[in-house]
Amino acid sequence: MTSEVEFVARSCPRMWVIVVLALAAALLIYMGFESLAADFTLTGRGAFLNDFPPLARAAFFFACAAACVVIAMLQLWRRLKPQIEVEADLQGITSHLFWGRGQLRWADIMTLERNGNWLFVRGKGANNKPKKLVIDTGGIDAPIDNLYAIIARHRPDLLARA
Repeated sequence: MTSEVEFVARSCPRMWVIVVLALAAALLIYMGFESLAADFTLTGRGAFLNDFPPLARAAFFFACAAACVVIAMLQLWRRLKPQIEVEADLQGITSHLFWGRGQLRWADIMTLERNGNWLFVRGKGANNKPKKLVIDTGGIDAPIDNLYAIIARHRPDLLARA
């Protein structure tokens, strides 16, 4: 039996994240080259790096820059090739985000909690274990009001408590 999907939202990451990560990577690469100098010193929280040899310091900065580049590329990939993040159908709500993945049937949903750009859907999963779906409302291409309208249609009591 197939269910009719009423709401589909695809990933739409923010572009400022990609720009900030690219700038951070450029700064870290610059710091990596600068840290190769023998007279290079850091103060504050980074002072522990002064005890390391210059190649180790440079490797630290280059590794941090590589992490920024990888995350920026993943965000760019999600922007260019959007994937389905959230679905709502006659059965319930399904989240495909990696930190709040799963499905909750309408009857199993207990509460909705909105915290900034995040919507937390809490309920009971298999064997009455607590389950939480996480929806990034700012990182999807569909208005969150459409999802609220579907929730109001299936479970108006949830919106009254939220």
